[in-house]
Amino acid sequence: MNVSLSTNGTGASSEIAEEIRSAGLKEIQVSIHAPDETHDRIVGVQGAALRSFSGLRNLIEAGLGVTVAAVATRTNCSLLPELAQKIAKMGAKHFRVLRLMPHSHETLRQIVPRMEMQVLVKRLRQLEKELQEFTIEIHTSPGFLDTSASELREYSILHPLCHTCTAGKLSMAILSDGNCVPCLELKDPKFECGNVLRDPLAEIWRAKPMSLLRSVTPHRYHGKCGDCELKWTCYSARCVSYNLGGDLLGNDESCYRLLSNAD
Repeated sequence: MNVSLSTNGTGASSEIAEEIRSAGLKEIQVSIHAPDETHDRIVGVQGAALRSFSGLRNLIEAGLGVTVAAVATRTNCSLLPELAQKIAKMGAKHFRVLRLMPHSHETLRQIVPRMEMQVLVKRLRQLEKELQEFTIEIHTSPGFLDTSASELREYSILHPLCHTCTAGKLSMAILSDGNCVPCLELKDPKFECGNVLRDPLAEIWRAKPMSLLRSVTPHRYHGKCGDCELKWTCYSARCVSYNLGGDLLGNDESCYRLLSNAD
């Protein structure tokens, strides 16, 4: 069983960082979306960037395996290479660029256009070669690649395995109050599976929402996702399908094949 903590880092004092390490946690992900005050605008909290970078420094100095994660959007796309350089200089060893999981059609418009995403991927790959002992992992929305051999070779670092949604199958999320859900993006009360502070883990894993997510596989998709020949390898987000359309088996509207402004 692998356990990782995801945090914005703002509360990670030196003392808390040491407590986390002493408790046995080996992996921690700190969400920072820009190298400057742009992060504050994205999260809607003034001064958040300074506090997150301070927490990141404390976690690194405590000897934890730290990954910095940034969600790529139109707002911060051009700043992500600078962010990678900044955290590498601080001592972080891993940078993860996450795809946007929109909860509304308004945030759907923040998905990075395909051409800009291609530029970002190439810049980050070059940067990874320049920085020593520093790795960069990149996630994109479905439909970013076509099926041509040349593109698959060029972008082989993206989703190197064939995936379906892992929620309830290989993973689950524990929220800050102890409540458990199959996925961090599925926080609707109907998906609550119990509380880890109160209920046995095996009971939580057998809860109906977990079983429901285990039944969600590409052969059951409908709509355009169901008809797509790439559905077994695209890593579509069932949370996006649910949050935008109310249907776990429907269309992932964040897919570049479905976006009207993809390019």
